[in-house]
Amino acid sequence: IDLRKSELKKRISVTRDADASPVSVALFPGGERIAVGYSDGTLAIVSTTEGLPESEWNAGKGVAINEIELSADGEKILTLDAEGRLSPWSANGEPLGKVVQLDTSSIPEFLASDNRNALTISGGIFAEAPFFSLIDFSLPDPAPRKIETPGKTASALAVRADGGRFLTGFQDGTIQIWNRDGTPEGSPILAHRATIWRLAFVEGTNWIASATTDGEVRIWGEGGEAMSSPMVGVAGEITELSSLENGRFLSGVFANGSVLTWDNLGSQARPGIYTRAVAEQVVFPRSRPDEMLVGLADGRLGVVDWNKSGEMIREVQISEG
Repeated sequence: IDLRKSELKKRISVTRDADASPVSVALFPGGERIAVGYSDGTLAIVSTTEGLPESEWNAGKGVAINEIELSADGEKILTLDAEGRLSPWSANGEPLGKVVQLDTSSIPEFLASDNRNALTISGGIFAEAPFFSLIDFSLPDPAPRKIETPGKTASALAVRADGGRFLTGFQDGTIQIWNRDGTPEGSPILAHRATIWRLAFVEGTNWIASATTDGEVRIWGEGGEAMSSPMVGVAGEITELSSLENGRFLSGVFANGSVLTWDNLGSQARPGIYTRAVAEQVVFPRSRPDEMLVGLADGRLGVVDWNKSGEMIREVQISEG
């Protein structure tokens, strides 16, 4: 997606087979490659120009790759699998040091790291005693440090690019700022009424951004003061939140596939982009039992082939929008 032009540049099929569905994805600097984690533990590096895998390896030892983090230069990859293994890799699939085993009393679902993939935090939402893990890969022994948060379950994490601070967002709508050593900085920010689902540091500023499960986005000063009005664009949770162009804009990806961009005052800055559409009607042609026609809410008519794992093999734009 090109957010500057508010256009969808390309669709890339990363479907492999019925037993290996894509679970996580990350974009390399420059946009020429993506890393895709699969439910069978495979990590694939896929060319965005050719749409084909350049390399792949068993990073998850047979279990799903829940999260992927890339360093700013694209030379280092961190993968978090469903059994709590945090593994550093080169972009060519070579192991880069020690694999860190996290506490799996909480299913590890969240991962955030700085620009060097050094300071890293991970958390989950099903622990009886809520906690998150702090790992510093710049140390000779990057043993995970368990930080408990009694009575408050972390639901979102973010690390500043330089690794100097990090954030946790909680199901009760509060945000806590932390120092690099894992000590809390100040009191929690009373940010939202709903669960915080995504967090980001706003580039070039001392501000932070938060997004909730009900689709609200706000910007805050580090002292908890509101820096923007609430940004509400689409009902439903926001699955990704990013700071763009040195903090001038924020981009939110919603669960229904829409992408919205706001300026840092809270106004929608660019037209929305819709990356996928709801199927409005499905027809099974009698003469082609292996295919089906799908009419989509964005005006496309597509042909899906069941022999190719449900891949859309042809499509045509019938009407605009």
